[in-house]
Amino acid sequence: DFLSITSLNQLKGINPTMIRGDNDLYSVMDQMMAGEINSLPEEEAADLSNKYVSSDIRMVPEIEGYGTNKSIPEQGTCGNIWNPLVRADSFTESDISSDMDCIPPTNPWVEVARRRCYEKFKKKFYSTFSWIASNRNPQSKATDPGSLWGKMPPHSILERFYFACKTKETVLVLEKRKKALSTEHLPQTNCEDMANIVSLMSIQKNKDLLIDPILISPFQTYPTSYSMLRNEIEFQFKREWRKSNKGNVDILDLFFASSSFQKKCMKICREVNELAIEVSRDFIEDLKKKSGELSSSSHYSRRNVTQKKGIPKLTFSREQDTDRAGYVETFSVTFAGLSFRISRQHFEKLQLLYDRFNKKSKSPAVHKDLFHSAIFVLLARYDLLEGAGLQSSLNGSVFDILLEHFDCRLECFASPLNSRYERFCSAYVDTDRKFGSLGSFFNFNFEGLKSGGCFQANPPFTSDFIHAMCIRMEHILTNAQLQVPFMFIVFVPAWKDSKGWQSISKASSLVHHLFLSQKDNPHYYTEGTQHRRMKGRYRMASFDTSVFFLQNHKAKEKWPITEMMLQELRNAFALNPEGKTFPGAKVAALKTKQDIEGERNARRVTSKETSKKHMASDIPLGKPSKGKKRQMLSTKRRHISSKKMKKLVSDDSQSQLNILSSLGIPEAAKGANISVDIAKTREKGRQRKKK
Repeated sequence: DFLSITSLNQLKGINPTMIRGDNDLYSVMDQMMAGEINSLPEEEAADLSNKYVSSDIRMVPEIEGYGTNKSIPEQGTCGNIWNPLVRADSFTESDISSDMDCIPPTNPWVEVARRRCYEKFKKKFYSTFSWIASNRNPQSKATDPGSLWGKMPPHSILERFYFACKTKETVLVLEKRKKALSTEHLPQTNCEDMANIVSLMSIQKNKDLLIDPILISPFQTYPTSYSMLRNEIEFQFKREWRKSNKGNVDILDLFFASSSFQKKCMKICREVNELAIEVSRDFIEDLKKKSGELSSSSHYSRRNVTQKKGIPKLTFSREQDTDRAGYVETFSVTFAGLSFRISRQHFEKLQLLYDRFNKKSKSPAVHKDLFHSAIFVLLARYDLLEGAGLQSSLNGSVFDILLEHFDCRLECFASPLNSRYERFCSAYVDTDRKFGSLGSFFNFNFEGLKSGGCFQANPPFTSDFIHAMCIRMEHILTNAQLQVPFMFIVFVPAWKDSKGWQSISKASSLVHHLFLSQKDNPHYYTEGTQHRRMKGRYRMASFDTSVFFLQNHKAKEKWPITEMMLQELRNAFALNPEGKTFPGAKVAALKTKQDIEGERNARRVTSKETSKKHMASDIPLGKPSKGKKRQMLSTKRRHISSKKMKKLVSDDSQSQLNILSSLGIPEAAKGANISVDIAKTREKGRQRKKK
């Protein structure tokens, strides 16, 4: 009786920012009051919760210089993996795309179940595709296009089909939701409770008003999936045909129109459709089962809010770097038997982003727990995507050039793991929004930007996806009502036969096309899996790159394309921050293949000299001990023995080779005689050692 509810409310309202141990103190008070706090009416509990919310809770302090919008040079693996100084405050919550409403919320349990089902889908897709592709006519010739079925990589086809399919699904679902707004009540998708997620996935998904961010929907729901899968198979056929140098690609058009090719594609589509239905059904059943387990067991204690289960565990590791002086520091996030690794630099980046866009938490402890759940969900989602090339990004030097000349601060296709700035568009708004994502590029409200802007686009390298992106950009740039400058700078592979490249090259808003040859202008991309790669964040492009500059009439006046800017862009693209420190000058000399080969030879010579120095440094100084003397004497004997062996081999072999060469078999007997000499020399060494 000595502590009333009123005094407890006053105590909790004294300092909204709690310190360590406050949760335990309040839990003890609650138990002393026989749980009266948890039995409060909903309105009083809500008032108490509002008093308890802090205005600005952070895990790490804000970085100094934030908002100065300065460029930061990128230097190597442990350098600046992003630019935290650029502030994108021109983008507000109203600009966030509407695709958040069509994607159900998620949590660690949901991602574990989704991962299990998608892994099952991938495994069966690979086996089914390979089995159907291997059933070809045994009498087909090597010059027949049908012989390439056995060379089709199912993982590459699935990667590209997935991105194209999900883009089309999102567009169709948003159109249906707009029509359904006037006829029925649509549920809110911002509650991460397991029961709410199961309800949304099972009921609304059947009405085609929600989409799953990973699992592919059945083809009956979206008939265009048939044509998209076939397009990816045809695209892969063209690539394999060029690799084999079998002649003109036009012959493939006749092959694609043949009945055998169409039947095989239709069979693959039917099998994939049945597999999508099976996996979707299993996913809903897994969620229902887990929801029942969570509701029956007390995962959240009524009396002690700190005893929560279902929070991912975070561990830190520090290992010696074998290649250079220093340590490799990583974090591992573990939950339900799944563990994902992330470098310390990327972890600190995600911490800062989470603090910037999630300021309303009940306490520092809750803020930290929510961050652990958010980072696990993020890593689990992007780990499902294979194709590191589809997630690759530009190096920081290229971004600095775009920032300096065009004030470009927004990426149209990025993720919290590879973004250069704090704001970006990404594929998964349900996992990425907590780290600064503005949602999908296709649904972002570009028309609502009052001052326009310049935007960088490095989309996934799939033809249908690039084609859809071009249509969206053309719609914005040709809109006569937008009297503000709009500009898009697009980086795509120079696959000139693909539908995506053709659509951009023929766009009416295209101002300039910069072509970077992989042979004549070596250039670098950042690895798509850079967040878990401890060494080597960059890779040389394995293809030619096209850089397209698309502008409306206002952007042409504000941001003219100059030759100086183009040269700086070429040089920035050719710079590998791990191989060479970023110079102070804006323009650096391009690296040719001869320069790269010269650097490799220099490294080989340096490594040999270093090994010789190590051998010389092994000689001890001062008076050695008896044991050391015996060790040195043994080493000296082995060294003399090896010299004699080399001498014996060289002396005998010349006379033997002269005899054997007259018989016509010099090379056959050479190795045998030398091996005999070596064996005799070794035997003499053993006898000498015994004596």
